[in-house]
Amino acid sequence: MSNKKIPDWGKGTVVKSKKGTDVTLLTPQQKANKFFHERTDYPDGNGCRYTNDGRAKLTKDGDLLALSDEQKAYRLGYERAIKDTNKLYRKTHPEYKSKHV
Repeated sequence: MSNKKIPDWGKGTVVKSKKGTDVTLLTPQQKANKFFHERTDYPDGNGCRYTNDGRAKLTKDGDLLALSDEQKAYRLGYERAIKDTNKLYRKTHPEYKSKHV
């Protein structure tokens, strides 16, 4: 399988590490979107891993790297925490209007 890009979950910010390599950093919402794709984007429903810049992580044999049960649980918990935070913000800021409504 190729190292093909998936649908974009946000641009992220590219910075240089101390060693001089480019590293992509994500906001909490972009991270939640990435985790959603990781949990749902796999033919058998087991989920697969992606880099922050959108490339699928592969095994040495070239197969998609699947998520473990612990990784799936962490990603689901992170998504729920973001969702709760968003609900709380909307309750405490009634003047806020979503761009998606």
